Amino acid sequence: MHRTAIVDLLERYPRLSAVKVLRKLREAHGDLSVSDRSARRYIKELKETVTLKQARYYEPVVDMQPGVQCQVDGGELRGVMIGGEERTVYLMVFVLSYSRLLYVAASPRPIDTAALIGMHDAAFRAFGGRPQECVYDQTRLVVL
Repeated sequence: MHRTAIVDLLERYPRLSAVKVLRKLREAHGDLSVSDRSARRYIKELKETVTLKQARYYEPVVDMQPGVQCQVDGGELRGVMIGGEERTVYLMVFVLSYSRLLYVAASPRPIDTAALIGMHDAAFRAFGGRPQECVYDQTRLVVL
């Protein structure tokens, strides 16, 4: 199989899923002469034995003052079992930049602007106040 290409991809992107590795291989090399299941198993084995993990870079915010900034980011979890049924849960995460205090709001439906405003209110109540500014990773809901 295309071991060198797979190892190169995994060294650059250690969290790349087997499905995405296969997609990139097919884009670069065309159809593969192996089943998807065998390829995923092989990639999993390579991930466990060959790849080097990327070092996580973290630099603390040293000039931040309490009460100044809150970082807000949305996300979703797919395949969550609720009442015996697989569902998607939509999340909004609020993190105070100075203290790193965290608040997570969840919704069974995609988050719209009204829900986002309610989630802000709940987060600020949980924090015991509001920061001077919020920094958003995804601004689509905020712009609306």
